Amino acid sequence: LEQGISLANDWNVYVVAPKQEIYAAWNRLIPLFIGLSLLIAALFIFLCTKITRRIITPLLELTDATKKIASGDLNVHISVHSNDEIGILADTFQKTVQHLPEFMYRDSLTGVRNATAYKRTVTQLEKRMAEGQPVFGICVLDVNNLKQTNDIYGHEVGNQLIINATRLICHVFAHSPVFRIGGDEFLAGMEGQDYNDREHLMEVFNRQIEENMKNGLVVVSAGFSEFVSGQDKSIRAVIKRAEEKMYQRKEKLKEQGAIMR
Repeated sequence: LEQGISLANDWNVYVVAPKQEIYAAWNRLIPLFIGLSLLIAALFIFLCTKITRRIITPLLELTDATKKIASGDLNVHISVHSNDEIGILADTFQKTVQHLPEFMYRDSLTGVRNATAYKRTVTQLEKRMAEGQPVFGICVLDVNNLKQTNDIYGHEVGNQLIINATRLICHVFAHSPVFRIGGDEFLAGMEGQDYNDREHLMEVFNRQIEENMKNGLVVVSAGFSEFVSGQDKSIRAVIKRAEEKMYQRKEKLKEQGAIMR
């Protein structure tokens, strides 16, 4: 490479140097720039992988868990454990799942099990019936005078009537699961101790109802039937007999002056 400089006396000074010497410093920087670019690319890939593992993967796990819950499967466990926002979200989600049965299977007014829990229990009982000969009985209960109470005094008073009925039912059938399966309809499934004491418990309950009638307190009609192995092919057969006895009891209470509506 040749470079000339003009002087005041019309002389020219020329400097001659090989190109490789002039660009030597630049040529030494090129590998450095390439290496730095590769390092930045590797760092970018590493950060993307890290972000995927810390954000995308947990979100996919949460999405799969949500789908399981939507299908009715509450057996969900989130394996995400971190102190960042994703970890907090996962921990909150897991705690919510743990409390879902309380909301899904509990009646909001009375606190006893609801119709959804009843259907699940029926499915479980029918499975046991298919596998063996379970020993159980069913008591069907109906709160009297709810409609008239709602019409005259309002639903707040009607709700209190239902709550009072629930307390009585749960007090007598203390060892049995109690379900509210309708507005004024309840069901108690008797096994174990309560099943062994079924006749006594029904007598205690009916005596209390007759006493309540005298004192203007809540009146509930109840009918009981037990599962008959070899005869009953479904839970519905047991419930139907219990319902028939409940309606017979309702008529008897009506004869004694109870208000049925």
